[in-house]
Parts: sequence; structure tokens; C-alpha cells
Amino acid sequence: MSYDDIDFFLVVRPGTIWISRLLVLFLLELIGKRRRYDSTQEKDLICVNMIVSETALSLPSSSQTLY
Repeated sequence: MSYDDIDFFLVVRPGTIWISRLLVLFLLELIGKRRRYDSTQEKDLICVNMIVSETALSLPSSSQTLY
């Protein structure tokens, strides 16, 4: 039997990372789907891996290439 979790990558508005994290983790805790560090035997729990601001998604023009 596989005990995999569901990984989330959230993109939020600038200046709202901490409140977004608080609300998402609270909601997951409320519905019983939050994966904790020591959760190894439960399956289909949600793990919020990354939360970034919209401004962190763009690359500077000097770093952009065709590929």
C-alpha cells in the first residue's frame, strides 16, 4: 500500500504570504487533511510545500533565454 501525499505549490499576491499560509494551514487542519512532519502512515494528506509571491515568478531579462 502506498502512503503518498498531495503536494501543493501556492502562488499568492505580494504581501500576503503569511496570512495565506495561516489560512491554508488552518483550513487543512479543520478538514483533517494537513500532513504533518511525523505523518508517515496516513495517505492522501495535503502538504503545502511552497508558497511564493507573484513577484517571485519572473526572471530578469538578462537571465531569460529562448529555452
